[in-house]
Amino acid sequence: MMSTATRPRPLATALLCIAALGMAACSGSAAHVGTTPTAPGDMSPEAGFARDMSVHHAQAVAMAEAIRDRTTDPDLKLLATNIALGQQNQIGRMTGWLDEWQLSVSSTNPAMAWVNDAHLIDGAVTHDMGTMDMGTGATGAVGTMPGGTMLGGTMPGGTMPGLATRPQVTALSTLPIDQAEISFLQLMIHHHRGGVAMASAILARTERPDVRLLATSIVNSQQSEIDLMTQMLAKRGATP
Repeated sequence: MMSTATRPRPLATALLCIAALGMAACSGSAAHVGTTPTAPGDMSPEAGFARDMSVHHAQAVAMAEAIRDRTTDPDLKLLATNIALGQQNQIGRMTGWLDEWQLSVSSTNPAMAWVNDAHLIDGAVTHDMGTMDMGTGATGAVGTMPGGTMLGGTMPGGTMPGLATRPQVTALSTLPIDQAEISFLQLMIHHHRGGVAMASAILARTERPDVRLLATSIVNSQQSEIDLMTQMLAKRGATP
């Protein structure tokens, strides 16, 4: 009989399953049937998605690392570690695509221009923000892209759904830990909802197997993490 000390925690088990789901998609490669698809162009939905989702992921990594280094809750620490490692892996994959397609990682194109559907993005932002004061657009969004490029300021010509503001990210390192844990979970739920909206948008716009594989993984893993984080908030007497 398994002792209480060695019995797996339900949340920890769920977290490991979510991590396995995300890593399976990241480590696998889409099979190429027939001819290799033509590389996407600079203004393509695929290039826009890879760039914008890399920026979006970079902020999630920054927030996850901030709470991971402070919390003593083993389930929250595991969640934050999974988010940081998983999304760093996905950033590497997306920047690898851009290199393969001979496109730059950065662009002067407006953020979310590849979606070309203001209703979809506005709806995602409205749904994500709820009653929280998320600031104006993506002003103050922070994170670090591969190569050390810092994120900050307002995304030109558009915003990405779910991004937190610089003060909100900074507060994760300064708030009392109980408040910081709740704030992290709330911010990350909104952030994930934005990520799901972006991944769903590219699924409606691409037939590339590699892009579809990653986008599907993002939708599935982040929705599972949203459900898990909602449970974590409930244990703390809070709501998203």
